[in-house]
Amino acid sequence: MVPPVLSKSGLVEQPVLRLVWSLAFARPETAQEVTFIGYSFPTTDMAARTLFSEALKDLPRQDINIVNLGREESETETTQETYRSMFGDIPDGQFHFDGALDWIRGLPSDHRGGGSASGKQVMLIIGTLSSHPTPALHRPRASS
Repeated sequence: MVPPVLSKSGLVEQPVLRLVWSLAFARPETAQEVTFIGYSFPTTDMAARTLFSEALKDLPRQDINIVNLGREESETETTQETYRSMFGDIPDGQFHFDGALDWIRGLPSDHRGGGSASGKQVMLIIGTLSSHPTPALHRPRASS
């Protein structure tokens, strides 16, 4: 995990972080499908914005999924605007705002173990849960 940074220059000065950064660029570049889970692309993380926009520039937009928890329309609109400003016209159907657990439950069973029925190389990018404004990844079940 690499912390959000404005510039990657500090990261590449450290040998371990330089390796992590180069792998972080190489992996998404070879992925055939990428899913971002709970990651909001904060404006302070210019390095990650640059990395992913460059590494995924040739990936068809229908192969980019965004999974988050949108409690209000303003949150979902902000998330859509952020991702579309980076990657272009991602179809509405690629945004999933019911949280990660509901998204996982909706996957075909052959996808849940990390495989893919289509044989695609799939990559998941998972945000951190902290005091960051990214909402929780799942809604509590309503008690009956």
